[in-house]
Amino acid sequence: MKQILYITIFTIAGLLAYSLYTMIPTDVTIEGPPYRNSTSNNKAINNKTTINVLWQDGSRWDSETAKGVANINPDKFIINVDGPYSDSTNRHCGPHAKDLIGFIDTLVNIHKYPGKLVMHPDCNWEEFVHDWSNGIKWGSMSDGWKLYIDYFVLLNDSLYANNLPIFSELLMETGNSYMKEKAGIQDSLFNMFSNYLNSKTIHTIMLSATIDWQANWTTWRGVDYYYAQMYDVCYADSTGGIWDLCGPNPYSLSRCDTLAYQFNKHIKLLNQDSVSFIFTYAPSKPVNTHTNPPMFGEDSLYWCRSNYDDFIKSFRSYKSLSNSSVGIWHCESPLSKW
Repeated sequence: MKQILYITIFTIAGLLAYSLYTMIPTDVTIEGPPYRNSTSNNKAINNKTTINVLWQDGSRWDSETAKGVANINPDKFIINVDGPYSDSTNRHCGPHAKDLIGFIDTLVNIHKYPGKLVMHPDCNWEEFVHDWSNGIKWGSMSDGWKLYIDYFVLLNDSLYANNLPIFSELLMETGNSYMKEKAGIQDSLFNMFSNYLNSKTIHTIMLSATIDWQANWTTWRGVDYYYAQMYDVCYADSTGGIWDLCGPNPYSLSRCDTLAYQFNKHIKLLNQDSVSFIFTYAPSKPVNTHTNPPMFGEDSLYWCRSNYDDFIKSFRSYKSLSNSSVGIWHCESPLSKW
């Protein structure tokens, strides 16, 4: 593990940089040890595995999470990050720079995880004032979205300075945020994101987006990759839903085939070489009410690893999906139960 003093110095410096980000020139580079850009950390999607992506719902940066991720060994690990003003004493908040440094050190150097790291800032509108802006309302700021990118750069600089792998991708989720999620303006939004990100970092970073299985994401400037959320489908087919998949999702081989058939029928995404299809292991609230079907993580209908693998086999049995990248959202559930 890195020396505590070394971590503390860079953490304090990083937090000062964040609070003064508007005064920092964009052409400044960081002096420090070179990032270990190993070829294994840039491997292509492996379509032999049934889990290419693990995506956190809430923040988790403990040693057991690191061990579990390394054991499953997805191509990508999407880390949920709360803002710089989130509770620094709560292990389900953050991670702040010092926490992230320790977590990635454990993940990579102790448990030997070789995959790519992706940052997903929690852009939910409910979190903005107390986690990101230190009390300033979105409407009182001209470019509140810049806070997400500035913090991404700060965290990456902290990892880089400690000779650790950096986030090679930033996943911006506009849904349920103060940013507009309507399809017609995603192009202009992500073009702004991309231009600003490129002006603030010395690293080559992929920019990714996420909504559903129909978005016309290839027309959005600046977007390099897309995550299709394959849940919350319970509305009429005529309005883009998958009505036949409403309700409970009990495991059986025939259910696997039904899921695969309906998904294949409704997926409209282009350029699937740059798409991952994400399935949910979140629990229902209230319990077992099938709130965002199809759900794989409901307590009474829980899909174990072999059940999930059976489904992915059916999903990839369709020619159009045979080389698809697949993954799990709310990965804290399978990490603790499988």
